[in-house]
Amino acid sequence: MGEAKRALPVPFGQFDIMFSLCYYTDEADLVTPFPPFRRETRSQGRVSLYLALMARYGSLCWFAVPVRREYDGPCAVSWDGDSAIRRRAVQRFARSAIHSHSVGVEWPEFLGAVQLGEMFVVETDRDGGVNGPIEIAGVSAGETIVVRIKGIEMIGPFESAADPFHPEAGTVELEYRDECFYFPRNFRVQANPTVGNLGVLPKPSEEVLSASRDALSHGERLGWRRLLRTPQGRHCHQDCPWLSAGSALHLQAQVDGAGLCLADVHGYRPSGQLAYSGIEVAADVTLTVERSQGWLVEWPLIETADKVMVAVSPPADADRAEADRLAYAAMRRLVAARAGISDEQANALVATAVELQACSAPSTAAHLPDAPASFAMVAALPKDIFRA
Repeated sequence: MGEAKRALPVPFGQFDIMFSLCYYTDEADLVTPFPPFRRETRSQGRVSLYLALMARYGSLCWFAVPVRREYDGPCAVSWDGDSAIRRRAVQRFARSAIHSHSVGVEWPEFLGAVQLGEMFVVETDRDGGVNGPIEIAGVSAGETIVVRIKGIEMIGPFESAADPFHPEAGTVELEYRDECFYFPRNFRVQANPTVGNLGVLPKPSEEVLSASRDALSHGERLGWRRLLRTPQGRHCHQDCPWLSAGSALHLQAQVDGAGLCLADVHGYRPSGQLAYSGIEVAADVTLTVERSQGWLVEWPLIETADKVMVAVSPPADADRAEADRLAYAAMRRLVAARAGISDEQANALVATAVELQACSAPSTAAHLPDAPASFAMVAALPKDIFRA
């Protein structure tokens, strides 16, 4: 630990300034006994540490002056009642765990643990491998959580999707600059990094474990990871293009600790995903997890800046009409629960304003035999409807 430094008196007019004895370590931690309650702030990038000063003039006020130490990279700055300001390194779950942690097993161990509200980073690869599962400390089976995406950093190289009808055509290398992907002859698409697979461990029923064993018996090393690609258990969403930075996914934990998993990040992904892929990228995804409040979460619920969406996955043998009915009914129940009205009363609003979109085209599996036969429909409503 570094040498202790004493805060020096500074005149501050008529305010009664209370200074604290503080110190910082060689790792740039700064500790002080104030304030007497907990607050927390997080940032990514270059972050300055602050010395908190407590001023008393009729009521408590807070002022801050920077100290000398700065550092780069994702970080968390927090303070609580008996310490104060302390920098913590953000946990990273490396992509190497995709090929080293609980590989070829029926059911996994937790890769690590995070606290509710803690910022952490999950690294993904370009091949869509599942990284996790991560324990969310204090969360029990049956509780509803919200996973907030704070940032997505894409990692090259980048290439186009392949033609599902003429796979021999292959892919095309892409250049990334100015937040766009450039194709040959200067065609381009605007980058929109999104997470394609975000979920929690399913309940380990005999049916679920049998599916994991079946994957292993066919020579697949995926085992339990295959379960995160079958959303009928309502434990994950399937490949929708709306989970970008600033969005959130509400899920119900199926096991104690939730077991958060992440995979399949896209730099660009069209709605419907006819080619069963987009611009697949490796990425570092920054997340936080909290308890969800205020929403009925029967199916995975996506929340963006301007929309609320329910992602519904019908049985594998269902047709599009059945998927539409499931999505519509799920949104009607969500509106009813949010507004405190009956399903029948909610029906008028949903019938008028709901939008239905396919996450993955149902016809894709006919062209890709190894692809899951299931698909997901999303029912969406503008968020400002709920502010009326």
